[in-house]
Amino acid sequence: MSDDLDIKDKIINDALKNINFDGWTKETILTGFVSNKINVDDYDILFPNGIIDTIIHFADLSDRLMIKEFKETDYSDLRTPDKIKQLLLCRFRVLNPNKEAVRKSIACLALPKNSKFALKALYKTTDEIWRTVGDRSTDISFYTKRGILAGVYSTTKMSWLGSLDPDLSKVEEFIERRLQNVKLLGSITKPIKENLNKPFNIFNNFPFFNFNR
Repeated sequence: MSDDLDIKDKIINDALKNINFDGWTKETILTGFVSNKINVDDYDILFPNGIIDTIIHFADLSDRLMIKEFKETDYSDLRTPDKIKQLLLCRFRVLNPNKEAVRKSIACLALPKNSKFALKALYKTTDEIWRTVGDRSTDISFYTKRGILAGVYSTTKMSWLGSLDPDLSKVEEFIERRLQNVKLLGSITKPIKENLNKPFNIFNNFPFFNFNR
């Protein structure tokens, strides 16, 4: 399993330079196979759902790189919202070299047939962030926090895609405003939950238990 993960990481990493120009196609992914001297006939074995599997793996790889970069700096003295901000900034630093690949992946995930995969990837990213900052909640706030963060992350991604700022200063300002707007303070009070559940109920009818570790 670990070997397959490493192999897929190498394939996606090497294919990204082509994906940025030509999009998420079997042909662009196969360039990653060729550069790593992996049999192209293994494409259906490594990515049984085709292109959608390659996009989901890219999202998973980005999650892992985000956490790796975050842990390289000691943020233990920061409050939870500031840790979340730093994790989001790590995420966009990781994605910065491949902005066009991200843009093209969003177009693919926006197709109705791929909505389940898109939601799963979004949930996983928000869950990884909350777990990394030490969230141990098990009540309704577990889902509320992830729903709120999904809104923050998604709107920030749109802002990032439209920004020409390479050092992410404008993205950082956007994140700060969004976190302040939703009062994401580590623990969410009941009145805030009641006000925010509806706008961020993206996960309400989704089977979370399939994704929890």
